[in-house]
Amino acid sequence: MNKAKAMSNLAGINVKSKTAMIIIVAAAVGLAVMIMAWRLADSQEEREKLAWQSRISVVLNGRGDIISKWVAQQKQTITALAENTSLQLYFSNLTGDMGLEGAGQDALREYLLPLLTDRAIQNGYSSRAQGGDTTIKASVERTRRAGLALTNSVGKIVVATGDMPPVLDAVTTYLSARTSQDTLLIGPYTGEGGEPTISVITPVFGIDNDANSAALGFLVGVRPLDKEFFDLLIQPGESVSSASNYLVQMKDEMIHFIQNAQISDVDHQPALAAENLAASFAYSNPGRMAEMNHLGEDVLVSGTKIAGTDWSLVRTIGYDEALDGAMSRKRNILIITMLMVAGVAALLVMIWRHAISVRLQEAMTQQQLLAKKHENLSKFMSIVTNSQSSEITAIDERGIYTFVNLQAALSAGLRPEDMIGKEPSAVLGRAKVRHDEIHCDDVLKSQEPVSKVRHIGTDETPKSIKTDYLPMLTGDDQSAHERGVLMVKEDITSIEQNRHKRELSLKSLVSTLTMVIASRDPYSAAHSERVVLVTNVLAKELLVI
Repeated sequence: MNKAKAMSNLAGINVKSKTAMIIIVAAAVGLAVMIMAWRLADSQEEREKLAWQSRISVVLNGRGDIISKWVAQQKQTITALAENTSLQLYFSNLTGDMGLEGAGQDALREYLLPLLTDRAIQNGYSSRAQGGDTTIKASVERTRRAGLALTNSVGKIVVATGDMPPVLDAVTTYLSARTSQDTLLIGPYTGEGGEPTISVITPVFGIDNDANSAALGFLVGVRPLDKEFFDLLIQPGESVSSASNYLVQMKDEMIHFIQNAQISDVDHQPALAAENLAASFAYSNPGRMAEMNHLGEDVLVSGTKIAGTDWSLVRTIGYDEALDGAMSRKRNILIITMLMVAGVAALLVMIWRHAISVRLQEAMTQQQLLAKKHENLSKFMSIVTNSQSSEITAIDERGIYTFVNLQAALSAGLRPEDMIGKEPSAVLGRAKVRHDEIHCDDVLKSQEPVSKVRHIGTDETPKSIKTDYLPMLTGDDQSAHERGVLMVKEDITSIEQNRHKRELSLKSLVSTLTMVIASRDPYSAAHSERVVLVTNVLAKELLVI
């Protein structure tokens, strides 16, 4: 029975181990599938990002090239005008004696004013549709937004179109750049009208000077960046609603937005700290794309430099709009994968539960068979023990009855079930069981059987009881708390009496035979008795000595 129970426990442990292993393997496979699905979804998203990077680069290159050409055109216009012979002749006469008297200089200056005005109107360096008033060193206080001017080598205006703003800052910037031949574009900066304004400045040389000669003066063109300029940023056929193209420049670690708005407008974007700004990334990493936050919105951003300036053209597209399809596909892949994994897991659970149910049914059937066998065996053992004349009881190490046969119960005047679970002293009394308790303790400690015979009763009614104390195990292992003692008590009074009678009969026979033999010789008669008497006396004397 114990062996069968141990095998059942071992089978249970194996089932648990296999179940745990299956769960671990299934979890690992599910995790691997989810990781693969995640990587697939990520690869889809990365491909979509690469596609958007290509599209953004195409737009940036196209718009950037157009703006670069516009900048080059502005420089070319001012450079070509500075190479005009009349301008060079005028500056040569101002700085040296070219034979022109006062009237000749005035006539040349009067010729230059219409020339500058005409070029200003043609190329957007005039705030008026027509030439308007032209003055020399105009001093009328009014908003001066644009114009062309000739200055001397220190920035003092000598000839200017109407509404020409001050140019000293532009000349100072040019001189600080330490260049002698190049045409520079300065700005944009906030003009007198609050608009983004640029200055284009180039040196003017004398009519006979070569490339190594010093500049006699400067030609400065000032113009605001108008709607026509900002229309160059718009991509024809733009289909992305969240797309935006804008120009920025970096000054003093601040990002300045070049925009079609006056500084007094509510939608004017002030300069922002470059740190963690999408425009700053695009300015510092031309050609690269990143996912960043732009003015509170997550965007894809990239940029390109504008040749001949310190500007960058930045393009942003709303992250949600750009990658909505990719995110939806990624989400669908993950959801479908999760559903598949969950479905497979549910199927495995159902199969496992069915297998467990079958095994459990088999185990229950086996347990019922074992229980039936145990019950039959218990009945058989009860019949065998109850048919014995001996008193058979068993106690555990706590001294509590675990088994009592019918003969032991009758001797105590109780039923077996009334004694099981109680201490012997509670049933029979302390004095009666004291002898048994001592021997049971010895057997529990030594685990060796003990057999004792007790003589009780009186001389008239003698009684002898033999008790065998046998160690036993009450559980499935040899742990101390499952040890016990089996006590088998047998009344051997009749056996002792019969043995005593046989001993007396043997002694009488031996005595009779001795007397018969001794009587044959009168000299040796009672010799044996005398030998015994002498022997006893000698023995006593030897013991005394």
